[in-house]
Amino acid sequence: MDNLLIHFENLDWEIPPERIRYKTFIKGKQQIRLLEFFEGYEEKKWCTKGHMGYVLEGKFTLHFKTNKYQLKAGDIIRVPEGEEFAHRPILEEGENARVLLFELLT
Repeated sequence: MDNLLIHFENLDWEIPPERIRYKTFIKGKQQIRLLEFFEGYEEKKWCTKGHMGYVLEGKFTLHFKTNKYQLKAGDIIRVPEGEEFAHRPILEEGENARVLLFELLT
């Protein structure tokens, strides 16, 4: 039987050049990412992937083309896949966030 525990502490951080870092666990078609967003982070591209996420710490704004949601620690969000749900996170001055995202790989 596979080990059912996911030990994020044993995974290396992936650090892109902008104010974000993340760890990724993949098993089959399931992906779980632990993300840390830092003050001033603004995703440049609109994401059309579907996600389910849990905000562990901090706060940030998730922008959609017609709406936005202020998310804070303890919030859970489900974003369906598709262009009509295109979204991007933006962190204002003084904001940081740690988020756990659950995604299906295609």
